[in-house]
Amino acid sequence: MERRRWPRKNDDVSIRARQDAIRDAVGEEVLAHDLTPWTSAQEVLTGATLIPVSVVGPLHVELGTYELEEPGGALRETGRAQEELLVPLAHTEGGLSASVSRGAKAAEAAGGFRTYVLHDRMTRASCFVCKDTADAVALARWLEGSLDDLRAFLAALDDPTLSKRAKLREVTTHVVGPMCHVLWAWTTGDACGPNMMTRNSYALNMAYVMPNAPVRPERAILEANMGGDKKPSHQFFASGHGKTVLAEVTLDAETVRRVLRTTVDDLLELSWAGTHGAVASGMQSVAFTPASAIAAVFAATGQDLGMVGTSSMAHGT
Repeated sequence: MERRRWPRKNDDVSIRARQDAIRDAVGEEVLAHDLTPWTSAQEVLTGATLIPVSVVGPLHVELGTYELEEPGGALRETGRAQEELLVPLAHTEGGLSASVSRGAKAAEAAGGFRTYVLHDRMTRASCFVCKDTADAVALARWLEGSLDDLRAFLAALDDPTLSKRAKLREVTTHVVGPMCHVLWAWTTGDACGPNMMTRNSYALNMAYVMPNAPVRPERAILEANMGGDKKPSHQFFASGHGKTVLAEVTLDAETVRRVLRTTVDDLLELSWAGTHGAVASGMQSVAFTPASAIAAVFAATGQDLGMVGTSSMAHGT
């Protein structure tokens, strides 16, 4: 079989070459769109697909306004306000929009949702592989005692590739033999922030820890799978990954009967049985398939779809 070089740039010639190579297999529909607005959105851009979007609502939501105290990043509520929201859902799952719309109708009849942000942290979990356990323990103690110096180091860097909005809040470690895992905990403003914290974490690893640590790590790994990034886990079900939010609505029996076509007793029995099912299956959440709705909102608003993994971890009561 003859091997051919696959063009990887997003210039007109490369895009056209990729399109010509797959045209017979996919047809013209995905290749018919003007790709000019998307050449900086992803690599190896070749086509575009259309996803239908429904809009559910209106829905009244009571929201808090918050600020982060410096330098530790403690979350403080400064006020509350009502907003009317419309919810876009991009998907092709039959029944999803009807289900979300029915729930929104019931919530609206009950006066809408009340929401609370409880916690705000994103984590990048680096790892330093040391000569032995003694070095890993020494490194962990030094890192956890160096938070102020780490913050000052980042603040002093004049590097346009780093984020000033991603702020280091805590440093915690977990030692396994010669490996010192480090959880860099950040706040990232209104952004989800994985790229922001990744760049800043890399700078800490390579420009501060490696040259200044009291022991010399043999290897620095940027992400070693403890950070919860796109991976549901018990740790981040408990602590949260990004913004941890509670949403509350109180439904009366008549609304449950008229809108949801069931009874309060039946819902309680479902919750009881569903909780046991969640425990028996080892679920990392206690809820009934929020992932579909979260994915539809993310697809409609351009969020990182991989984050559905942690963003759909929920505890329904």
